[in-house]
Order: sequence, then structure tokens, then C-alpha cells
Amino acid sequence: MKLFENRNSKPHFTCGYCHENGHRINHCPTLKAHYDQDQRGEKIDMSLMKRVTQWYGANSPHLETWYEKFGQAQAEKYYGETQKPKVTKPRNKPKCGFCGKTTHNRSKCKSMTKFKYLYEQANKAYRQEFYDRFIKDMGLGAGALVSLRQYDREQNDYVSKVALMTELDPKSISLTNLQSAWSDYRTNLRMGFLLDGQKIVVGDKNHSPKLFHFDVSRNERDYLGNEHGLQEPRGYWDNGIITEIVSPAPNTMSQEWFDGEFEPIDWVMKKRNGKDLWSYLGSCINWFYRHDDKDKKINAFKKSVGIPC
Repeated sequence: MKLFENRNSKPHFTCGYCHENGHRINHCPTLKAHYDQDQRGEKIDMSLMKRVTQWYGANSPHLETWYEKFGQAQAEKYYGETQKPKVTKPRNKPKCGFCGKTTHNRSKCKSMTKFKYLYEQANKAYRQEFYDRFIKDMGLGAGALVSLRQYDREQNDYVSKVALMTELDPKSISLTNLQSAWSDYRTNLRMGFLLDGQKIVVGDKNHSPKLFHFDVSRNERDYLGNEHGLQEPRGYWDNGIITEIVSPAPNTMSQEWFDGEFEPIDWVMKKRNGKDLWSYLGSCINWFYRHDDKDKKINAFKKSVGIPC
């Protein structure tokens, strides 16, 4: 999942005044320097605005009024006599970051336990269906020969080429494969291929073509593949998609090995609240949770976090 993969990445800040990365306008050293120059009656030194001068040019008339238009009022707010005094706000009563109740914290949240159970059961069913259909029945895995859709520059068109599959990462097979490619909750299906002597990896922190469709608004659609078992290519984003398994893998991964390799949800639950998680993952859970007590379990969780049933 992207949230977990990017957990150690530093956030990117862009200053609204100098447009450099790494700080915001209230901590901008260039704005502070320009404010001090303005207070001393000196000319504003626009050479400090490296990125802006690259955009407009050192002699651009835009730079002559840059501080007056975009910095002066903000500088007075942060550094001037009119700056607002810091007020210590009374501390709110601590509450659980997952369900919002004030009687406990995340470590003792029963709503989190309920969500984890729902997700893990749905994820288990999804992974089992993936294993049965693609790995066990169709022979998908390292050593399989597959027809891979690629763009051919010489023909200026998409063509299918036979490639040797070198990797299928079982940890990347998750219910969150079904999320949008741009979603933070998306898990890219990681696969490796050998094509024309070159190694190709899809799903390694980049867009990963889907093997299947998912649309909860159309129940008649096959949720894992179409009537032929694999998704038919439809456009640019389907470049690199497997359109056919030419020859199955000689040795597919065992059920025991597959079951032991999965992506945990615990870290994500510690960083998001129940309402947000359900808004993104609820439709997938609702479809793949296959027990008879589905309505009871889902309604109990939704009620516990304040979601209308």
C-alpha cells in the first residue's frame, strides 16, 4: 500500500513567497531578509529569489513589486509590530484517533478491532480467489510464458509480445489492488518479466496494470478478470498488461507459502481514522466479506464510528 511504502518519506513543502522547497512562508529566510531590508529603507535584493528569477529573468518588471505584492503583508504578520501574540489554547480532552470517543485511545479501541477483522476476512477471500483463479488454475507465476502488451514505436501501435515471467510477489496481492492507481490506499501488484533480453518490473512504486476489473456498481461484471480470465486491453494505461498465459509456470507457489506472505493493515490503521478507512475500503470489504454475519458485523462497526447504517 502506498501509505505504508511511503511511510519514511519526508513531506514536500513549497514556500508561497520564494517558491523554494523545504519550508513554508512563515519560516522563509528570504522573506525575513527582505523584511529587514525594507525596515532599513534599503532596496529589496531580488537576487535572493533564485527560483523566481529563473522563471521571470533577473531584470523582469515583475520582480520590482514582488515583495510589495506577495510578501510585505505576510512579513508584517510574522515579524512586524502587528504580529499576533501567541495564545495558549486550552487542551481538549484526549480522544481516540480511530473512532473519536473520549473514553479510550487507539490501543484499546474496539472499533479498530472490528475493522481489522472485517478487512482481514475480506482480504483473505480476495487473495484466495486470486490464488485459485490465476495461480492454481491458470499457472501464473515465475517461469510462466505470458503475452505482454507493449507499445511498438516502429509500428506506432500496441502489440503483444511473449515474455518470461520472473517474479510474482505474493505480498503485493491484496484487496487494495482494487483501489484507484492514484489512491494512497492502492497496492501495486508487483510482477517481473524478461522481454527481448531486458528485465521489466511493474508495480515497483509506479503504475501497475490491473489483471482484473472492479466496479461495485455493476454486479454483472466479473470482479477478477473477464469471461476469459484476464482483462482485455482498453487504452494507454493498459500498456504492459498480461493478455494471455501462453504456457503455465512449471512450479507454482504453494498455498502454504502464499498464505504466509501478505501485507498487514495494522500500520495504516494507526495513521487513519475509521470513517476515512471505510470510505475508501468499505465497498471492497462489502463485496469480498463472504460470511453470513456480514450485515451484522458491518453495521456494528459503522455504528461504532458514527457512520449511518
